[in-house]
Amino acid sequence: ISEPLWHQASHYYVNAGYHSQNEVDQWALIITLYHWGFAGWSIYLTVAIATGLAAYRFGLPMTVRSTFYPLLGEYTWGWIGDIIDGYSIVMTVC
Repeated sequence: ISEPLWHQASHYYVNAGYHSQNEVDQWALIITLYHWGFAGWSIYLTVAIATGLAAYRFGLPMTVRSTFYPLLGEYTWGWIGDIIDGYSIVMTVC
C-alpha cells in the first residue's frame, strides 16, 4: 500500500505542475504495477525455469549450481559450484 503513496508524493511526474491529481494517482499505480509486475518477477522466473529444467531434464538437485550444469559440465560439482552456491546464499540473505 505504501509504494503507490510514495510514487504519488515524490515522483518527477508530480513536480511538473501540469497534471491533475487523478493523473498523478494513475501514474503512481502504473509505476507500482510495473515494479511488481512481469519486470519485477522476471528474474525469479528465469531462475525457476533454469532450476526446473536442470532438475527434471538432467535429474540434478534443485540448487543454483545445477542450473549451470549445461554450461560448466562436471566442473559444477567442484569448487566453482561451491562458489556459485555460496554467492547465491549471500545474495539471498543480503
